[in-house]
Amino acid sequence: MNKETEISILSKAAADLGTNSYLGPWLKSIISELERDLRSDFIPVITLAEARQQSEYILAAARNTAETHWNRVRDEADAVLERAEKDATRTRDRLIAQLLASAKELGR
Repeated sequence: MNKETEISILSKAAADLGTNSYLGPWLKSIISELERDLRSDFIPVITLAEARQQSEYILAAARNTAETHWNRVRDEADAVLERAEKDATRTRDRLIAQLLASAKELGR
């Protein structure tokens, strides 16, 4: 059997299954990829279970990366807030001291 015949069989199967079947729309959506791989002599070897496992690995890695970034950003935000609170306290204390000094000066 040649590649053209295999591609024709896949296309016919997708058409025969139609849009109201479970596999028809899916098969139709991947025919171009299968055709490309077949013409390039790549044999489709990944199973659905392997694809699921790979996608779960990718999602776990993405979640880990997101959590790492979130923790870093949260820590940076906490540090900024802490510095701002200290600056606000120093400014308030300085203003109170100036007001007391001004009041003392007026009281003389």
